[in-house]
Amino acid sequence: MNISIYIGYRALRTNYKTTLVLVASVTMTVAVILVMSSLLFGFRNEFISKTVNATAHVLITSEELDTYAQPAILSSAADVGITEIQHIKPTQQYNKIRNSYLIMKELEITPGVMAISPTLTTNVLIKYGSIIYPASVYGMVPDAEDKMTDLYSKAIAGRVQNLKTQDKGIVVGKIIASKLGLELGNLVKLVVRNGSSFDFRVVAIVETGISSQDDSKLWVILKDAQILANQYNEITDIGVKLQDYEIAENYAESFAKKFGYKTESWQIANSNILSLLVIIFANIYFVLGGLLLAAAFGIYNVFSMSVINRRRDLAIMQALGLTNAQISWGFFYQGITVGIIGGILGLLLGQLLIEFFSTLTFSQTGDNLLSARGFVMLRAWWLYASCFFTGILLAVISAILPSYRAGTVDPVEVIREG
Repeated sequence: MNISIYIGYRALRTNYKTTLVLVASVTMTVAVILVMSSLLFGFRNEFISKTVNATAHVLITSEELDTYAQPAILSSAADVGITEIQHIKPTQQYNKIRNSYLIMKELEITPGVMAISPTLTTNVLIKYGSIIYPASVYGMVPDAEDKMTDLYSKAIAGRVQNLKTQDKGIVVGKIIASKLGLELGNLVKLVVRNGSSFDFRVVAIVETGISSQDDSKLWVILKDAQILANQYNEITDIGVKLQDYEIAENYAESFAKKFGYKTESWQIANSNILSLLVIIFANIYFVLGGLLLAAAFGIYNVFSMSVINRRRDLAIMQALGLTNAQISWGFFYQGITVGIIGGILGLLLGQLLIEFFSTLTFSQTGDNLLSARGFVMLRAWWLYASCFFTGILLAVISAILPSYRAGTVDPVEVIREG
């Protein structure tokens, strides 16, 4: 056995109390970092997954980027001294996408586009009994929307497909249904801007997992939404689903230039929340960084005390012919061993905590970002590997200076001190 490894092994065995303190420090640090990272990345991935599966990756809106030239015919009415201007159009003439059919045909042959969904959105009041609640009607083609957002699978009561057969059928979000006390088959009234009301029958209740949708969105077939908005044969948005949602911003920029309409990627639409996640990550990892520094300082102190307490043994080793490098490497190997053992135990403890938190259930709805039933914990090999090597690195870095000091002990001075 290499003499340096033997020195490290003997130090661990004979000073078992010190070893237990060192291993416990690394174990707790690795476990805390693993659990917090698992929780953070789990929430982030859950948010992104639900967002990209509940909304379009790219949304082409009806807002035109360039105002059309204003045609005007100037005529002079000399008899009354009035200048008449005709055919002036407001910059936002219609809340619709012109030539939507041609745009959709172009999108269908665009590489990387998996699905498209033409929609029309309008605001209404939904009334059931004595309760009136503001909501947004989302007119769509059921099969196209299912390809876009997997809407059929999100029904918790009834079937979204029934929209295709039920005259004036409507699908409501889970939170709206709860607030109004709605059940399948109930007849609700939708009141539009001009005061007119229309009866719709509930054919399904869905839970998208995004509270803002479950609390405000009503799904109807496209032609019914066009009647409610008094915009026949028109659409206000085109949703696009991509093969790679991470490059949605590139597609959004390209579509805006090509079609002349304001186009948003899912990242831009959720930029406030994504920015908030970055801030949360930064703050928590700042705290974890402080934990690492505190743990490193504690482990360093324990190693340093071990060197001080063993100065006589170190002097004897040098007197027997061991070199400074051999003694230093012995303590260094001790640090590596503590890091490996503490890292493994930290992963085991962290995994137990992850499984425990995963079993906790709760319900959050309303104004929260997501509707959830428990903690979403990430289990990924790279996360476990990074935490394990963090534990080793923590112990090794903390042992470097004490290891150097162990190899520079002067045996003559130690013997004089008695």
